[in-house]
Amino acid sequence: MSIFSTLSFDTPIIAYSAFHQAKKNVPSEAYVSTMLDLHKLLREQTSNIQSNWESHLSARITHSLSTIRRLLTPFLTTPLKSDEIEIEKGLRDELQRLVDDLLPRIKYGVIATTEGRITLDAELPKLPKKFVSNGRMYLKELSMTVGKGVPDVFESNFIIHGSENLDIIEHLVRDRIGIYTPVHGKHIKEFEGYSYAAHNLILLHGELSTRGVSHEAALFFSKGETHYAPFRNGVAKVIEPLKSLVPHVSVWQRKLGLGTGREFILRVRYSDKEAASEMLERLLSEKAIPFVHEAFSKSYLLIKELLS
Repeated sequence: MSIFSTLSFDTPIIAYSAFHQAKKNVPSEAYVSTMLDLHKLLREQTSNIQSNWESHLSARITHSLSTIRRLLTPFLTTPLKSDEIEIEKGLRDELQRLVDDLLPRIKYGVIATTEGRITLDAELPKLPKKFVSNGRMYLKELSMTVGKGVPDVFESNFIIHGSENLDIIEHLVRDRIGIYTPVHGKHIKEFEGYSYAAHNLILLHGELSTRGVSHEAALFFSKGETHYAPFRNGVAKVIEPLKSLVPHVSVWQRKLGLGTGREFILRVRYSDKEAASEMLERLLSEKAIPFVHEAFSKSYLLIKELLS
């Protein structure tokens, strides 16, 4: 029973997302390569963290067993050796249960990472062109440069389990990968605009990874004056009958005070453009829950080519 279960809520899944844009003199291919290297290093570091943490827990349990055996030996009426295997198994199981109860069962490091290139000239059939125009406005709000001949805008997502992983990711990037190493140091020198936010996952259909999909359509919106609980429930109710049309639908709510942009993001990942278009067209035209329809009608649409 971790602190999360004691407080009766699940450990949140969080996406740290960042919009960024290269400087004009940086070739797009080189910029993408640098970002993909960063994603790769984070996933490798995650694997190392998981392995080291599991080894540490196992070693601590073994050490505790040795301590308990040493403390109990003078008080046993029969030699400990005769029941050593059974006693050790019982104690080890009980210590493991204690660890499982007190520590949140989370993956340290990143659960998944994604990189996407915003394609402002992309359209989905059946969707009003105003949403594409809204997307351009949204990027400008985020201090990105939009227009002919300007560098592409990208969105990076680093998905983690629990807020303590924000500290771990910061440690990985700043101290293990290193701010001034070729990968991250190069990225810092290459980007011009940057805007970030952190969001909690509130609805998921499909996988968090981008396996099997090539594009993502993301709607950015805010809830208006409706309270959060009924708004989230309303969004989920509208999405439920449509989610099977695409491999991935997720909804994210911005963490309090962490970042810029709209409060909510609805992400639809797909390879079939027609299916994604149908799903979004039906979603945006659904008027059964007025406050959800109003929020969607004022949303900003961005379409991304998924790179990782």
